[in-house]
Amino acid sequence: DLENCISSTDLVALCFVQKRDKFFRLYSFYCQNISRSEHLRETSVELHQFFQACQHKLGHKLPLAAYLLKPVQRITKYQLLLRDLLRYSDEGKCCKELQQALECMLVVLKCVNDSMHQISITGFPVDLSQQGELLLQGSFSVWVENKKDLRLRLKPMRRHLFLYQKALLFCKPVSKAAENKATYQFKHYLKMSQIGLTESVKGDARKFEVWLQGRQEVHMIQAANLEQKNAWVNEIKRVLFNQLEELKGEKIKQYAALTHKSLRQTTSWEKQKNSVPIVPIIDSHRALSCEA
Repeated sequence: DLENCISSTDLVALCFVQKRDKFFRLYSFYCQNISRSEHLRETSVELHQFFQACQHKLGHKLPLAAYLLKPVQRITKYQLLLRDLLRYSDEGKCCKELQQALECMLVVLKCVNDSMHQISITGFPVDLSQQGELLLQGSFSVWVENKKDLRLRLKPMRRHLFLYQKALLFCKPVSKAAENKATYQFKHYLKMSQIGLTESVKGDARKFEVWLQGRQEVHMIQAANLEQKNAWVNEIKRVLFNQLEELKGEKIKQYAALTHKSLRQTTSWEKQKNSVPIVPIIDSHRALSCEA
């Protein structure tokens, strides 16, 4: 398709926009199966010998693995191509279309990258597909306060967080030196329908909190920088506000009656900490936890 569009910049841009979903499906599936492909080739002696024989017969200098890696490398180059087209295009001419195409490919690149991290989660007790769309993933320092566990923990835990529409997962990064890749061991998760959010924590602009009703369990999260912190706070707020929208009518009336007292107490407590709670808790059930 791109070859047919090469004579027109706006057609190149349109091609990327129209094929965005197909790009995501194809590249996600391909990238997620790269490790499986490597394992099959490495563990099967017959396959290894067969591919080596083909390589010598065809006179190829590079092994099959090098060629199989090219699609993974190509997905990162599309956005570079579009940036160059945008940079060298006449101002105003096709710029809107190229910018739209660039934004589409950046979304595809992010989604493919997120999906690669997601398949590395181990030990989660239920089906991840039931948690909705994966919205964000990233590494953080995390402190946990629990009213049922009064031990003081000054040292933060390093956790890789996965934000889904219905759950927030806390995983421990585990490096596999032999395979030169990391996996994420599931440790804990919170249902998004149960959490509250404090946008700012006094003393460090990179920190925010998520907590269960009555602050029975508080997770203080420190991002690497303000950009990462703001992205996560805004996305969590969006999820929580969407939940409130779904509670309109009879449900929101029932919700307000049950939690008015708890909300008033929590709001008063948060004001004393100069922090802003975004949304109260929907119910008081504890989140599922997998002990270390």
